[in-house]
Amino acid sequence: MKTATALAVLALILGVLGAAVSFSGYNESLALVTTTLTQVVPTTTTETSVSRTSRTAWILQQVFDLEGTGDFTQRYCGVYEDYIHATLNAGLMVHVSYKSERGQSVNFWLLSERQLQDWKQLRDCVLVKTFNRVTAARMDTSEYELTTNIPSSGEYYFVFLNPHGDPVTISLNVDGGVQEMVTIATSVRTISSTKVSFDTHPAGFGLLFYAGIGLVLVAAAVLAISRRIGAVSSPARVPPATAVAPAVTPSPSAPSTGKFCMNCGAPLPARATFCNECGLRQ
Repeated sequence: MKTATALAVLALILGVLGAAVSFSGYNESLALVTTTLTQVVPTTTTETSVSRTSRTAWILQQVFDLEGTGDFTQRYCGVYEDYIHATLNAGLMVHVSYKSERGQSVNFWLLSERQLQDWKQLRDCVLVKTFNRVTAARMDTSEYELTTNIPSSGEYYFVFLNPHGDPVTISLNVDGGVQEMVTIATSVRTISSTKVSFDTHPAGFGLLFYAGIGLVLVAAAVLAISRRIGAVSSPARVPPATAVAPAVTPSPSAPSTGKFCMNCGAPLPARATFCNECGLRQ
């Protein structure tokens, strides 16, 4: 009985304490708190770099020999070379330079394929030197440099004529001028930046509130245990029984004589030969 009472008191204390703690936690949950939010924001940037390089667009770089005439009576006013040619596009600014290695003068023509055929048909040296249906020409020079515009696309011939008796070595250089090459490179780069923001909101239920709820539940459990113990220690009262008078057994009538069994002492009739109780002969 005492244990049950102590547990009941403990349950009451725990319940009151739990309610107080839970109420305090509830008030705490209503308080406003400010939270700092940090977010990483990726930013993608595109970077373009431009590089410029210059180079000479070479078309021909060749060294070749022209045979000597040996005899000025040879046809075509000398020995010529018509096999040096290149395919050129219309509008191209062609830079041509040549030089004879020993300083001999030569005659030079820059001819299209059609112009070359007309040039070959000439049979007079004066007409050969004065032929004017040409893209470019230069007479009697040991070295020369020129730049000319190509009027139409096609094969063009660099023709040299050696009017001398000795062989001539020619260095020929043909280029399309200095060309600038532009290279554009694009790269994508991702840069991460940090974004900070603030959020104000109620604190919400915390540990204090749930601890109070836990104490209340423990109090309920202790109270239930105390009641169970109290029920076991106090047995149910049984109502008193009604007094019943004992039954009176009628005593056997005393024998008419005072003869008794010599063995067991049981009363016997006066004329009994054997005892009714033990059966002993009298």
